[in-house]
Amino acid sequence: MENRRFYRQLTGGFIFVLLLGGALTWYSCRTITGMEDAHGWVRHTFVVISQANEANESLLNTEASRLRLTVSNTPMQRGIFENHSRQFSAQIKNLKRLTSDNPLQQRQIDSLVKYAGLRIAEMNAWNTKASLDHYKEATDHWFNRIISSEESLLAARKAQSDRSGTIARIVIACSAVICFAFLAAFFSLIRRTFKAKQTAREELALSESKFHSAFEYSGIGMAIVSAEGNWVNINSRVSEMLGYRKKELLNMTFQDITHPDDLNADLVLLNKLHSGEISFYQMEKRYIHKEGFIVWVLLTVSLIRHDDGTPNFHIAQIVDITAVKELLEELQLKNQALSVTTEQLNKEVLQLHDFNGIVAHNLRGPAAAIVNLVDLLKVETSEVGRKELLDLVENSASALNSTLKDLMELLEIRLNRTIAKDTCGIEDVVSRAMQLLQAEIVKSKADIIINFETPQVNFPKAYLESVFYNLISNSLKYKSRERKPVIRMNSRSEGDKTLITFEDNGIGIDMEKNGKDMFKFSKVFHKGYDSKGVGLYITKNQIEACGGTITVESQPDVGTQFSITLPSSELSPTFQGI
Repeated sequence: MENRRFYRQLTGGFIFVLLLGGALTWYSCRTITGMEDAHGWVRHTFVVISQANEANESLLNTEASRLRLTVSNTPMQRGIFENHSRQFSAQIKNLKRLTSDNPLQQRQIDSLVKYAGLRIAEMNAWNTKASLDHYKEATDHWFNRIISSEESLLAARKAQSDRSGTIARIVIACSAVICFAFLAAFFSLIRRTFKAKQTAREELALSESKFHSAFEYSGIGMAIVSAEGNWVNINSRVSEMLGYRKKELLNMTFQDITHPDDLNADLVLLNKLHSGEISFYQMEKRYIHKEGFIVWVLLTVSLIRHDDGTPNFHIAQIVDITAVKELLEELQLKNQALSVTTEQLNKEVLQLHDFNGIVAHNLRGPAAAIVNLVDLLKVETSEVGRKELLDLVENSASALNSTLKDLMELLEIRLNRTIAKDTCGIEDVVSRAMQLLQAEIVKSKADIIINFETPQVNFPKAYLESVFYNLISNSLKYKSRERKPVIRMNSRSEGDKTLITFEDNGIGIDMEKNGKDMFKFSKVFHKGYDSKGVGLYITKNQIEACGGTITVESQPDVGTQFSITLPSSELSPTFQGI
């Protein structure tokens, strides 16, 4: 902590000195540049004054040559005049260039040129001597104005240069004082910091001594592991736990003795620890003992970082929990065995309950049919009618006997715990169910429409007959009094499955109110009917036990449609009992 504070102070002081030195250097350079600019303008002013004097002299020469040309118009005098005129024009241009940044001087030079042009134009009417004297006095006036402007500008720029020099000297003096004060403070800070570091080193040595004692004589395994995963130091408890000597472990990494199945989880947590997402982690993991057996441990890992925040090394605390894990595994095995036994018992009870329901439900229909036919037989007077009813009684009795036979076969299969699927003709199964319910069909005058595009399914025959018997029986029982009963049965293939739909136009069911209880045991949705709420419960269990599904759609006073999906024979040739 002290080191980090010292380095922060040192870095801050260094940056401050750099900024201060840079600022003073920049300001000094700016001041020197200002002085150089002022000296340059002074030199420029001298050049302007010199150029103005030369232009004045050239203008006087031009006027003199113009007067002489007026007196004696000779070619030589004209050449002299033109030469002086050109010199004057060139010097005026140069003077305007030099004073291009001074609008006042520009206007004065323009006035001088204009005045000179007027004087030269009037030169013929003047006396030569008088014209020269008069013009020299006028031009001197104009040039004196130009020169006086430059001289005042020269004085101002010289004063600016003097001020810049004074400021530069003050800045240099202040810089020296500030730097000296900072260096004194900086050396004082270094001395105080080193003294604090000495104290910190002493405290660290004491702390390391305490840590060494706690590390070596701890009752649990402790290890120091590098950021790369190498063992740096371990206590004797780790050696006892893993069977390796200390020297052997220090030449290995923790990955070398970690169980492969636990290594990835350990590395994931280690990466989170390095990235700062977590401050430590704890996990159960397996080490591989030197002799090859598994050692279960509870591992707690924390990270020590460098002063710059990068990972330095890990401190690992290792607790041997092998005995606890063995007890837990033994307890878990016993619980699993108990759970399996309990589940099997519940399954056996459920099978017995369902089988009782099937027996009661499937026998009640044929028995009721025989009773109804006997009642009809008592009131039938014609011989033909009585013969037909006797035939029906015989058929119902035969169907009842066949049902008993199937139920006995089913019971025997239940006792054997498995049942093989049959290749069932759907139409034959439906005909068998209709034969059992023939009296109700005749009595209700129901129309049954069959369209089996897929004629066969792989399903236990006894179960499939029970499914169709229950569905047809429900449709007849809950028929509408307002219309003739119509029952439609269809089948088709959908991929590797067979879809069977069963639809009627009966009184229907309110699905919003009763949909969640549709296939529950002993749930009755219509009062006043001879129903115990068992048929649909049995039907659903029979279908799902063979890997199929059943769904229902219904509207009150419209009708009901059941959709049964059965798997192909390749998916499930046998099944466990319900």
